[in-house]
Order: sequence, then structure tokens, then C-alpha cells
Amino acid sequence: MNSPTVSVAIASRGRPDALMTCLSAVARLCRATFEIVVVADREGMARLENSALAARVKSVRCDIANISLARNLALERAAGDVVAFLDDDSTPEPAWLFHLIRPFRDPSVMAATGFVLGRNGISFQTRAQMIDSCGFARDIPFADTAPALMPPPADGAVSTIGTNCAFRTQALRSIGGFDPAFRYFLDETDVNMRLARLGAVTAVVPLAQVHHRSLGSHLRTGDRVPLSLFEIGRSRAIFLRRHAPEAAWKTALERERAQQHRRLFRHATAGRLAAEDIAPLLTTLQEGMDSGQRAHPAPVSPMRGAVAPFLAFRRSDEAVSHRMIVGPARKASQLRRRAREAAAESPVVSLFVFSNSARPHRVRYRRDGYWEQTGGVWGRSRRDGPLFRPGTLARRAMREQDRIAPVRFPWDN
Repeated sequence: MNSPTVSVAIASRGRPDALMTCLSAVARLCRATFEIVVVADREGMARLENSALAARVKSVRCDIANISLARNLALERAAGDVVAFLDDDSTPEPAWLFHLIRPFRDPSVMAATGFVLGRNGISFQTRAQMIDSCGFARDIPFADTAPALMPPPADGAVSTIGTNCAFRTQALRSIGGFDPAFRYFLDETDVNMRLARLGAVTAVVPLAQVHHRSLGSHLRTGDRVPLSLFEIGRSRAIFLRRHAPEAAWKTALERERAQQHRRLFRHATAGRLAAEDIAPLLTTLQEGMDSGQRAHPAPVSPMRGAVAPFLAFRRSDEAVSHRMIVGPARKASQLRRRAREAAAESPVVSLFVFSNSARPHRVRYRRDGYWEQTGGVWGRSRRDGPLFRPGTLARRAMREQDRIAPVRFPWDN
């Protein structure tokens, strides 16, 4: 079958700048026919409505702090065969959708997920994982870049990452979409479990890559230090009641407490959290667990189809070109100006700014429309590489181009 049409859904709350950066990157996705659906609060909607993208994007306002509700609002408006989800503090590589949707040509595939890169833009934050019936994840060893089609395990599901996942739209609607009982945390995990009960196959797609900055919110700081653990405790308790045998609940809650205590201790050791704040935060976790154990959330019901026709933002047959700009750090300002100019003509622009040093490399997406990689000519990009590798600027740039080609411009190779 042909590649499916896609609705790219972005939920945003309290981060209008991040939303616009995410949209800038999404607007440059290539080799996929897609529409964009934004669900945002008042501040985010105001920024979107005052931008050049406003008429080309479906949007709906949501001022309630509930990620499942926001995603369901997007799902109601999604007219694509597949709906793909991103967080507003993420930026997808240009070939993200190109890779992520290809497994859906197989009718058995109901969901797909890719890999997530962390703050340096090179190391992985999350790769392939399985989840058990209590909602705890374990890594799946993955040595290849080819997609893997995985049926659900007997006691759990294949995990999809909230900021890099896709579902066959009708399948997700048929199970009721996301459960609003999960206002934050375990929301997509609950969906994974409900699809697993139907025997749904999930595709793990290593080359479908998204950069995740993990920005601050009303629940955590920019350093990922929690401001409250209430929603985590509540969601864990509700998840256990939904999916785990009752005999496992006590042990699972104790495991969650131990995990959160270790997490807080690491933050305190690193100086990001005062030691005296650990106990109050653990109290919010327990309060959340108590709330989740008392809660009686309504069951989810099948959802209706799209309320609006498909609004194509880009089509798979649109022309794609890749521009590469390379130069020394001393000319960074000139190089960035050239990159901005190139981005006005080409959807995919890579800028390499290298110093004569062994500094490790970083990659970031600039809202002006280009990807920038900085570091030393002799420094490492992959963190498992050598600390020092001799070479010239030109040779290093070619090596880095080869490294990023599969996720940024595979159609040129």
C-alpha cells in the first residue's frame, strides 16, 4: 500500500517559545504527506495565531493541565490515516515521519515509536523498551537500525515514547484514545496496554529520531527536578488498578517510592535539590498514590471520527534539497547568516561550526530553520567514540554528514 497520510499532533502548555520552535522543525519534515494539529493553552494559541502558520494548522485551545485530554482533542481533529505525537519541547529530524510511518504499510502494525535524543543532540535519552503489567519499563537491546515489528509480550506491552510515537488513527479511536484519568505520566503506557490486549503489533523504528530538551513545566524545573510527585503517584496507583493483579500492587508502589527516592537523592547530591526538600516531595508522592487508590475514573469509550477534513501542510512528493554549510568557529556569525539564508530556500540545512580543539560535539535545531552542530575538529560526537581523533575540518564535516544522513536526508543516499 502507499504511505499513509499523517496527522502530527502537538500538545503545549506554558511554553509558547518551545511550541514555535517545535512547529518550525515540523514544518520542515520531508517525504511524508501530513497535517499539523496543535492543542495549546491561551498563551500558546496567541503565539500561533499571530504567526505565518496559523492558516495552515488545525488548532484547538485547552487550558486544563491534562496531557491525555489534550491528546484526545487532537485525535478528534486528526484526519490522517496515522496520528503521530510530539511534545512541544521536542524537535524531529527532517526524516522522522519518513521513517516512522513506513511500517504502517503492513496492516498488522497498529503503533510505532522511534528513538529520542537528549540535550546534547547526539546521545540517546530513550530507545526501545518493554513495559510490564505494573507499568515499569525495561530496555530492549537494539543493535540494528532496521525497524522491528514486535507483537506484545504475554505480561505487558511494547512501549511507545510519548514524544515520539504514532498510532493507526482508527485503532486508537476504537479503544477510546487516551484515558483522561492519566493527567500526566503513564498516559501512553496505558494506551500501549490496551492495544496489547488486542494483540496489536508495534514497530520500533530506530531512525525515526526526535530531539528532546526536557524543558521546565509546572511539575518540574528545567533540570528535571520535580516540583511535585503527586501526579506520578496518582497515575501509578490508577495504572495498577487498571492493569496489574491486585497481589502486585503493594510491591509496585514500594518500587515506585524507592525509584523516586533514588531520583531525588541524585538531584540532591548534584546540588539541584536541597536535602530537606526530599521528604516533602515524597509526601506528595504518597498523597498522589492515596488519591489514585481512592479514585473512580470513568471508563473510556470509542471516539468518533475526525471533525474536520485533512489539511495538508506538506505532501510526500514535494521537492527536497539538503544544504550543508561548514566553517571554523571564528566565522560563526557569518556561517549562521548563510544558514538562515539557505533555510529560506531549502527545507533541510545542516551547519557545522568547528573549533581547533577536542571539545565534544552538540547538535541543536535553530528556530531560523537549520540544524547546527558545534564542537572541536578533533573532539567526539558519539560519546562512546575516542576523546581525540586527528583530522582536518573538511574531513570531519564529511564524517559527520555521513553520521546524520540516515535521519536527516536519507533520500540523497
